[in-house]
Amino acid sequence: MNELSKELSQLWPPDFLLELALGLEPTQDIMDRYGVTPLQLQQWYEHPVFKKELTELQKRISDEGLSFKLKSRVQAEQYLKEIHKVMTDRATPPNVKLEILRSLAKWAGFEPKEEKNQTQVNVQVNAVGNLINAVKNSSRDLVTIEDKEQRAKSWRE
Repeated sequence: MNELSKELSQLWPPDFLLELALGLEPTQDIMDRYGVTPLQLQQWYEHPVFKKELTELQKRISDEGLSFKLKSRVQAEQYLKEIHKVMTDRATPPNVKLEILRSLAKWAGFEPKEEKNQTQVNVQVNAVGNLINAVKNSSRDLVTIEDKEQRAKSWRE
């Protein structure tokens, strides 16, 4: 994206464009979340940069199966709040917490691979340790769909 495109794309929130391209929700729901009026959306649809970015995103989703990956990511974000509740619940057995941490480390790409040298493994072990400490010391919720809604609200303000 060139500088002019970057500057022009600030006229609309990037997440709005992505959510629109994915088509997971009715357009009106997305508009409501971002506080976008029908007139604004109509103006954006008429804007060449908006049309180009939307078309490119939709093509990528269609060609690369990006839709499935992004749908999975959205679902995973929804589950993070539940995972956080389980991890911070004192009644959760340690073996369950350990299995959740292992899964989170794997999903985050911190699981060591056989072909990696010792330095790379140490870095990954440290990253997993940091993840464990962050979960232990966390007093706030993990990123959730509600956070996305808050970002949408802050864009409107």
